Amino acid sequence: GSLLEDFTLEYYIRHRKEIKAMSSPEALLNTKALLDQFTREWKTYAPQSGPLPGEILVFPMARLARYRWGNIGYYQIVNPQDPVIESARIHLSR
Repeated sequence: GSLLEDFTLEYYIRHRKEIKAMSSPEALLNTKALLDQFTREWKTYAPQSGPLPGEILVFPMARLARYRWGNIGYYQIVNPQDPVIESARIHLSR
């Protein structure tokens, strides 16, 4: 896997208790303290890689959701970020 994928798995293992206490994938994505902690630890883990832009941060968060809730959790994080999915959702709601 990539450096970010490896870090995400290690992060999940270290923080499993906190992540398992979350009620939903949305809670994971909307917990500022977790996002801040993840990015802080990433800077220490891979200082040569620089900061993670928000659009990239979605993918490790989706991976954490997959570890916690399976594929359903993963897609609940990724799909709202996908413009094709969002366009289809708007079209179908008419």
